[in-house]
Amino acid sequence: WLDFLGVEAEPDQVMVVAGGQTALLSILLAFARRGEVVLAEALTWPGALAIAQALGLRLEGVATDAEGMVPDAFEEACRRHQPRLVYTMPTLHNPTTATASRARREAIAKIARAHGVILVEDDAYGFLVEPRAPPFFAIARDVTVYLTSLSKPVAPAMRLGYVAAPAALRRRLVAAFRATTVMASPILAELA
Repeated sequence: WLDFLGVEAEPDQVMVVAGGQTALLSILLAFARRGEVVLAEALTWPGALAIAQALGLRLEGVATDAEGMVPDAFEEACRRHQPRLVYTMPTLHNPTTATASRARREAIAKIARAHGVILVEDDAYGFLVEPRAPPFFAIARDVTVYLTSLSKPVAPAMRLGYVAAPAALRRRLVAAFRATTVMASPILAELA
């Protein structure tokens, strides 16, 4: 599934999780602390807002255009807030449906690297786009945590997802996944 979405990851870089929302909860729990700023597109997925609020995080919006997050606005937000993370949905963004080009993704990745910001890429709708731009994980694997789930492409009851992350970030992620859900459902994993 990840290969189909353009994510070339080694098996030890992939974690099976209990859906996209649980994955995002665990990712934010692993890398952000109460009161800290997490960046996201100015309009963002309501599930991300709910998670940030529950964790006591300040979700700050970054200006967008037809391709999603605007690089200059992202750079300014990084300078102003010094975030650890940016949550982004670069393919068929929810709710705007904006899709970033490869050039836009490369610009955002360059800024993230320069500021030491982890890109949290939510690819819930990537399966609907063909051809698709490469995911951030293909462009900036070292600073990207990629997540996708099967609830959109297969069925809402298929609460199973996948997270790909570089080795440097895995330890904290594994601990957070263990704390939030222990493991994904083995029955759902087998069905997938």
